[in-house]
Amino acid sequence: MKITLPLFSRLFFFTISLITNVDLIAQEKYHSSTINFLKAAQYEKLHPVKLEIREKRENNRQKLPGNLPLPPGADVKPFNSLIRNTPTHLADQSPVPMQPSPAPNTSFLGIRDNNTTIPPDGGGAVGPNHVFAAENHLFVIRNKQGDSVSSVSPVTFFEGVIPGFSADPHVKYDQYSGRWIVIGQSDISTTSSVVIAVSQTNDPTGNYNKYVFRIDPDSAQVADFPMIGYNKKWIVVTTNLFSLNLTAFTGTSLFVLDKATLYSGSDIDFSTNAFRQLAGTPDGSNPCPVTTFSDGAIGDEMYLLQTWNSEAGLLRLTKIRGNLPNLTWPGNAIFPKFSTGWEFNGGDNAPQLGDERKINTGDARMQTLVERNGLMWACHNIFIGERAIVQWMQLSPTGNLVQTNRINMGTEYRVFPSLAVSPAESVLIGYSRFSSSTYASAAYSYRNAGTPYNSLDDEHVYKKGLSTYYKDFGGGRNRWGDFSSSAVDPVTGTLWTKQEIADQRVGTTDNSSRYSTWWAEVTPNFANVNVDAALTSVLDPLSGTNYCDSVIRPKITLRNNGIDPLKSATITMRLDNLPVGTPFDFSGNLPSFNSVDITLSQFTASIGTRTLKIYISNTNGVADQRTINDTISVTFTVLPTLILPATIGFESPVFPPPGGWSVVTPPGDISWERTTVAAKTGVASMRINGFENSNLRAFDIFRSPTIDIT
Repeated sequence: MKITLPLFSRLFFFTISLITNVDLIAQEKYHSSTINFLKAAQYEKLHPVKLEIREKRENNRQKLPGNLPLPPGADVKPFNSLIRNTPTHLADQSPVPMQPSPAPNTSFLGIRDNNTTIPPDGGGAVGPNHVFAAENHLFVIRNKQGDSVSSVSPVTFFEGVIPGFSADPHVKYDQYSGRWIVIGQSDISTTSSVVIAVSQTNDPTGNYNKYVFRIDPDSAQVADFPMIGYNKKWIVVTTNLFSLNLTAFTGTSLFVLDKATLYSGSDIDFSTNAFRQLAGTPDGSNPCPVTTFSDGAIGDEMYLLQTWNSEAGLLRLTKIRGNLPNLTWPGNAIFPKFSTGWEFNGGDNAPQLGDERKINTGDARMQTLVERNGLMWACHNIFIGERAIVQWMQLSPTGNLVQTNRINMGTEYRVFPSLAVSPAESVLIGYSRFSSSTYASAAYSYRNAGTPYNSLDDEHVYKKGLSTYYKDFGGGRNRWGDFSSSAVDPVTGTLWTKQEIADQRVGTTDNSSRYSTWWAEVTPNFANVNVDAALTSVLDPLSGTNYCDSVIRPKITLRNNGIDPLKSATITMRLDNLPVGTPFDFSGNLPSFNSVDITLSQFTASIGTRTLKIYISNTNGVADQRTINDTISVTFTVLPTLILPATIGFESPVFPPPGGWSVVTPPGDISWERTTVAAKTGVASMRINGFENSNLRAFDIFRSPTIDIT
C-alpha cells in the first residue's frame, strides 16, 4: 500500500493497438486487453500526467497478524544447527566474515523520486537484454549498461482496465517461457482489483496481454500488497485483504492462473483454467509464493511461505495441491521453527545521520521465496527489540531448515531484503542499511556454494545515501520500502539487486527529501568445477542432542556441487578423533546439484559428550576440487542409564553419587546434601538443607541418571 498525491484529470481515446477497456464486474470469465509499452510511453509524452500536488493523509491500515497460534497436531520442524567450522546461526550475532562480498560489475540508477508517492515499492527484474524497474510512480526499462530505453507511468500502463491509481507493482522475468510478468493493484475502492500483464515476447518494450481480477464481488474488501510467484505451469498471486474502510484485517486472497492461457491472451475462466480463494484471518497475512527455476518435478509444485508466530520463531510452509480448477489450499501445513523468536512489527525506528527523526522499517512478513536445485531460499527483516535485521534461510520442501543466519553486524538496521540465487547456488541478498552515522544506503551480502553453511561474506555498501530523509505527506509515518527486488541474469548468470537510498534533498522543509533506487550487478566468484562432493547435513545424530542408546546409527546428506555426475566417493568417520565404523563406498550416478541421504555403519559411543567428524574423499576416483565442504561434524551426548530395579545407599562420601546423579540448584546455595545423621539402612542418606537456601521460590532438584523404561 502507498500514499499518493496525484489527482488525475485525463481523458483517454486509445486505439485498440494501445489499450482496450474491460468492464469491471464480478465474473467467472475474464478477457484480456493489449497494451504496447513503447506506444503507451509515446502517448504519455504527448499527453503528460497532470498532477495537483496536495497533502493526502495516509490510510488508517490495521497491522497484520504476526503471532498466530499453532493448530492442534501441528507439524513443527525445529532447526538443528550443524557445526561446520562456524558458530551456530541464532546467537544474535553476525555471521563470521569469510571475505569481502564481491564489488559490483556495474551500478546505475533505477528510478528517481518525483515527489508524488511514498514509498516507492521497488519492483524489478532482469531479462536477456534489459532490466525493468517498476515502482509506484514510474516503470523504467534500461539496457544492461544503464541507458534508459523507455519509461511510462503505471497509470498509463494499466489505464482502462484498473480504476484509480495503481500501487505495489512487482515484475518478474519467466525464464521457462521468455516472458515478462507485471502485477499491480488498484487504489482503494469498491472495485478493488489486481491486474496482471504478461509480455507477448521476451522484449519488455513490446505488447502485453493484460487481465484484471475483481477481489470481492460483494465490494466489502480491498486488496493490499500483492505478491507473485510462478512455476512451470502457473502464475500465483496473493494479497492481504482489509475491510473497505480499512479498519480491520479480514484475510488473504489467492489467485492461481494457467500460465499458457495468460501467454496466449485467451480468456481466464475460473471454472476451467484458474482458481480463486478468499481466506479468512485464521490463515494469517498473505504468504509469499515461490518462484521456481528447476525443470524437474519441483518445477510443477507451488509452495508458499509466511511468518506465522514471530515470538515462537515459527514460519508456515504450505503447498497448493490438485489440478486447475480444482485446487486445495492450505491443506497440511508445515511449521519450520527457529531456535529463537523475534518481534513482528517495526515502526519509525531506523536511525539516520543528521536527523533525529527515524525511518519506517515495516514488519516481518516474508519478502522473497526462490527455488533452486530442489531447495528453497527465503528472506525477510525481523526485529530484535526495535532493531531491524535481515534473516535468511534455505529450506527443503519438507519444511526442514537446511541453513539460516541473520545479517546482524554492528548496530546498523537492515530492512526490506530480497535475494537471488544462481544456477550454481551463489546467493545475493540486497537490502537497505541505516545507522546514526550514515544516510540511508543500499547494500548486499553474498555467499556461494563453497561458503561454509550458515554464513555470508562480509557486507558491501554499493550506493551510499546522500542526505537526510523525512517525508510523510501528512500521514505520520516516514515511509520506506515496502519491498525491494533481486534477480538472476537469465543469460550470464550474474546476480542483480535494486535497492533504495536517501537521495539529495531539494530543500530544507519536510517532504523536500528525495529517494532513488539503484541497480547493482554482481558476478559470482564461484567457479564451477567438475568434481565437488559436499557433506551438507547430519540427520542422525543431531547436534546438541542427548541419547540414551549408546549405539549410534549415523545418517548424512551427500550433495553433488560439481558439474560432472557424482559416481563414487569414500566416506569415513572419526569419533573424538579416533577412527570409528566401517568406511562407506558410495556408488551411483548423482546429477549436478542433487542430493542423496546415506546411512553409514553403526558404532557404539561411550557415556559423555562426543564429537563425530565425517569426511569424504576419493571423489570420482580423484581428489575433490573444492575441499571446504568435505568435512562435517556434530557434537552429541550419550547419557548414563540405570537398569531397574536400582538402589542407591549414599555410602560413598562423593555427592552427588557417581554414575549420572546430579544436583540443580541456584548458584551459591546449599540444598540437597549427603548426611550421616539419619539413615534407614546403612550409614548415610540425603537431605535438603532449606535453612541455608536464600532464594525464595527457587527450584532445587536432585536428579537421578536417565532410567531406561523400555
